[in-house]
Amino acid sequence: MTTQNISQGQFNPAQFNPVQFNPAQFKAGFIRSLISEFMKFNSRAIIVTAGLAFFFYTVIVYMVSDPEWNQAEITGAHITDGWQFLTLFFIVIGAMSVTVEYSHNTMRTTMMSDPRRSRVFVAKIVAVAGFSALLLLAIIIGAWFAMTIRHGNVNFFGDGVLPIAMFAFVLITIAVMSAGLGYIVRSTAGAISLMTAFTLLSDTFVLIPGTFFREIFPQFTPYALGTAAIADAPIVPGDSVIILNSWHAAGTLGLYATIIAALGWLLFARRDA
Repeated sequence: MTTQNISQGQFNPAQFNPVQFNPAQFKAGFIRSLISEFMKFNSRAIIVTAGLAFFFYTVIVYMVSDPEWNQAEITGAHITDGWQFLTLFFIVIGAMSVTVEYSHNTMRTTMMSDPRRSRVFVAKIVAVAGFSALLLLAIIIGAWFAMTIRHGNVNFFGDGVLPIAMFAFVLITIAVMSAGLGYIVRSTAGAISLMTAFTLLSDTFVLIPGTFFREIFPQFTPYALGTAAIADAPIVPGDSVIILNSWHAAGTLGLYATIIAALGWLLFARRDA
């Protein structure tokens, strides 16, 4: 049945299928929104960014695993040594997952597809975390193959699973923070720049003289928290130690992500009409 047939008076009620137009068949829900958000990662920019992260990190791990320089047995914890290199890729993925919708004027369509903004927002955050986790799984597997091929003497779980788990948690948290910041500034360049400064450049404040900037502040930068979470060790020695282990660092980093995501949600709920 076509529009032309109807306009020409050729409509046959017997051929009308009400199920095709039943709103219940297209009812909005969290799973539908989550699937929709995952499908949005199928963009050239995000796929290229993820591919570059996988390729370059695998190559780096392969080169670092040179048996002439690493005579002893290496473990899965060696995969985490260059986690700082990956932060920029996850910042870009988290930011673009949100800001591309603003730049392409598709955010309004997203909100129209699901009347509950809270559900749309949560679906986006879960999708960012899920995509980041899948990318990290691919990176870890690729790095393990690279170490095995290059070095051979690899005991992947020799240091336990904590360093690898924290490696994944830190980078997923950074991606979520970047997505939350994307909702705040609604600009790809702005979100990436601010998140990069917050994550990687905040350590420059330690150059300021004073006990606070030399001993207290360095323990709470994202870079320091990520290092402490993965290494399970304090960042600064002495009596000023506050972040004692992986769990303190991971909890603080998670608190940062929660605050930024909450601010992003408040602006998304109030501003994006």
